[in-house]
Amino acid sequence: MSSVNPTTAGDQAVQSTTPNTGAELDIASSNIGTPSVTSFSSIRDNVQDCIVNSINSVLDQSTEYSASDVTTWVDSITSNCLDNLRKLSEKFKYIVSVMVLQRSPAGFHLFTTCYWDQANDGSVTHRWDNKNLHCVVVVYGVAY
Repeated sequence: MSSVNPTTAGDQAVQSTTPNTGAELDIASSNIGTPSVTSFSSIRDNVQDCIVNSINSVLDQSTEYSASDVTTWVDSITSNCLDNLRKLSEKFKYIVSVMVLQRSPAGFHLFTTCYWDQANDGSVTHRWDNKNLHCVVVVYGVAY
């Protein structure tokens, strides 16, 4: 039996990118959906791709911050991300957190912590920016 240890999403590298409209996640050609997937670390790169593609399907470099649109953006990014994550592997329960903030001189800090099986569970944090807003997506995968 694997040991269960506390870990933090802060331990994961936060990457900042700009949209890459040419990037498409090819889930059909991936071997990720196979039953042999037992650890979140084995699909981490594909989870990152799911996040990036989900953000890029909603936001781009010219998107202006609009408080009235944020709920729709967050719903779309979350739904798209969850749909693609389920295609990667059904061996995990996924938790997706999306935060969209207006870009301003004020800073923000995000910290999460989890108590889980480090051998099988994991998280990916991705930060996306343009000149008008910040978007932070955190995906947790808990094996079951």
